[in-house]
Amino acid sequence: MRSFFCPSCLAILLALAAAPCLSADDTAADAATRALLDVLEDRQMPDVALTVIRLFEADPDASDELKREAAFRRAAALIGVSRTEADGGKRAKYLDDAQASLDDFLKSGTISDRQAIAAYTQKGNLLVERGRVKAEQSNRPGADAEKLRAEAMGFFEQAIQSLKGKAKAGETITEVTNAEDAVIKVLREVDAKVDALKALGKEEEPAKEEKDDNDGKDG
Repeated sequence: MRSFFCPSCLAILLALAAAPCLSADDTAADAATRALLDVLEDRQMPDVALTVIRLFEADPDASDELKREAAFRRAAALIGVSRTEADGGKRAKYLDDAQASLDDFLKSGTISDRQAIAAYTQKGNLLVERGRVKAEQSNRPGADAEKLRAEAMGFFEQAIQSLKGKAKAGETITEVTNAEDAVIKVLREVDAKVDALKALGKEEEPAKEEKDDNDGKDG
C-alpha cells in the first residue's frame, strides 16, 4: 500500500494532538480537527486521516461529540485506503471494516438526522462498491461466477435499502433507517420552521397596522 505520510503532515498532527488539551470544551479544537480531516479526505490521504482519528480517540481531553464521529470518519478513511490497495483480500477487509464502522455509528443512537443522511448515503455507496468488486471478480478465469454474481446482487440490494425511503407520502417518520427518509424528515422540519415564521409574520402585521394607525391619529 502506498504511504502518504510526510514531514509536513507530522507537524500538523503534532499541533493537532496538542490543541484539544487547551480545554475539554474547546470547540475551536474540534473545528480544527474536522477541517484537517476534510482536507485529508479531499487530498486523498486516508492513512494520515486514520492516524488523526486514533490521536483524538485516545486523547482524554477531546470532546465526546468529536469522538462520536470517529466511526463515521474512520469508515471514510478505510474506503479511501481500500482504493489504493492492490491485494484483493486486503481490499475486501478494508471494506468490511468500513461497513462495520458505519453500522456502529448508525447504531450508536446519538446521531442527528443530518448525520444519518451522510452515513446512510456513504453506506449505500460503499455497498455499491463492494458489489462492483464481486462483479469484477466473477469475470476472472476460474472464478465461481454464479456465486460471486449472487454476492454482488446481495450488496446491490443492501445498497438500495440503505438509500431508498420506506415511508409513504404524509406518513410520520419515527425511525430513520435510510438516506431518503432522513432527507424527507429534515425537509419536513425545515418546512415546519418556515410555516411557523410565516405565521408569526402574519400575527405581527395587524399589530404593526394598529400602531401605524395610532401614530397617524397622534400626528
